[in-house]
Parts: sequence; C-alpha cells; structure tokens
Amino acid sequence: MGGKAFGFFTLVEKLLTAIIGQLPSYEKTPKQWVARELVRLFDVISEAREGFTELSRWIDKCETAQTKEGKAYFLFEAGKVLNRLGDTSAKFLPWESDTSQIFNALKLLAPEIKDVLDNIEPDELSFREVVIAKRLNLSGRAIQAVPQPDPTRLPSSELLQELQGVLQSLSARCAEALEKLRRFANAELRVEDFF
Repeated sequence: MGGKAFGFFTLVEKLLTAIIGQLPSYEKTPKQWVARELVRLFDVISEAREGFTELSRWIDKCETAQTKEGKAYFLFEAGKVLNRLGDTSAKFLPWESDTSQIFNALKLLAPEIKDVLDNIEPDELSFREVVIAKRLNLSGRAIQAVPQPDPTRLPSSELLQELQGVLQSLSARCAEALEKLRRFANAELRVEDFF
C-alpha cells in the first residue's frame, strides 16, 4: 500500500514523536503549566490509543465478514472511528500556548508538511482542516472507510492485515508515549504542581 494511503497514520506517529521530543524543553517551564499540559496530553494520547484499538476491532470484523455488504458496513463504522481519530489528532498540539517549538519540530519530522504549516493559522480547527483532512481522506478512501463504501472496491485482505500492523504499532507508540509522560511527571513534578 502506498505512502499516501497510510499518510494519516504516519502523520499521527510524527505528531507523537514531536510531542514526546518536546518534553526536555518543559524542564525550564513553570511547573503548574507543565502539570496541566501533561494531564492534557495524557488524556489526548489515551483517547487516540482507544481510537486505534476500536478501529482495529472494526477492521478485524471486516476481515472476517462473510458478505461484501457486511464488509462494507464494518468499513463504514471504521470510517466513523477514523474521523474521530482525526479530531483527536488535532488536539495533540497545545493551541492555547506558543506552538512555534512544536511547529519547528514538525517541520523537521515531516518536511512534506512544512509549506502547509507555514500557511495555516496556529489553531486546532485550521490544523484539522488543512493538515489532517487531506491525509485522513486519502487513508479513508484507500480502505473504503467512507460514508458510502463501494462493495465492488473493498480492500484486499493483505491491505487490511497491513493496516492492522500499522494500528498495532500506533497503539504501542501511544502506550510508550503515555509511559514517557508518566516518567517525566514522576521525575520533574510534585503533587502540589498539579493544583
């Protein structure tokens, strides 16, 4: 399967990498802001992990469905989850604070979106509409996870298995990111920093 079809999932992985890569810079930031940010990130990454797990379940149901109509229905349901994952991934960046560091990290990690990042408003809605939507649409169409899946163009079993591998990898990356957030919080913060 081509890179464009997995573009959304690659972008999410790069967002996770950028976020975790920013943790050392938080050592010089006011502790209460760091505590709030870690809680926010923990919630968003947990939501993403749940979404990848749910998407994987729908893809599994599609793989085992006996009829084309059944497969199309499960892909339709997978598309709903995929769309929610798009909303979740737009929350990864802390839009209410200075995003320049994270944007710079993203430009290094994902040079193909550098020009896009330079031309969008630094807010969640703009990021969702410009950066995420295109990749989400390509990925959704590639696996027919769309509002009206075409039963004559269903993805192959090999494609679905490859997608399952990507989803498992992303779920593991989310678990790893959550563990890094925990370790950072334990090393850098005290209980009173959260209040």
